[in-house]
Formats: sequence, structure tokens, C-alpha cells
Amino acid sequence: MSYGEAVKALVYVSKNWNGKCIIFIHGLESSKSKWLQESSVSEFQKNGYCCFLFDLPLHGERGKMNSLEKIPLVIEKGSRDIINAADFLKNTEKPRFT
Repeated sequence: MSYGEAVKALVYVSKNWNGKCIIFIHGLESSKSKWLQESSVSEFQKNGYCCFLFDLPLHGERGKMNSLEKIPLVIEKGSRDIINAADFLKNTEKPRFT
């Protein structure tokens, strides 16, 4: 959760999970689906990694950044989201999501 906002994430866990997860962060004007389109997730899964994807604030399912003045907000909230994702993964045994 980010500043009271529920953040939808996708978590892919490999059948041969090595106990490690990667948090994928996209760039400006992109979304979490970028990683699926580029086959990055499937490549890391083949090597045993869990993959955690979410949209940064004002990106993808979380809206649209219509002004460069919003970049500080994206950085601040996005940084908090990354910390929250890491905390979630640390406090979860084996994620039961696919």
C-alpha cells in the first residue's frame, strides 16, 4: 500500500524457485506490462527467480503523468512502493501467486 492507495502487483513464482525475487521497475511513460512484452519475466523465471511487477504512480493502471511537474511525486511515492514491495517479499514465505 502506498500512501493509503492499494497498489496492484503481479508476482510470478518459478516452479524451481531459488528463494530470490526481483522487483521490476519500469521507466517514465511505461508500465509493468513492459517486462512481460520483452519476455524479461520468463527469462528470469527459467533461472529460478520470483518476479514482482507493479506500476509506478501515474503510470499504467495507476493513471497518467500529464506533466513533468509530477516527476517528484512519482519518485517519492515510487520509492515508497519499492520499499513496500521489498518488505512484502521479505515477510512472505514462498509467494503463492502465479
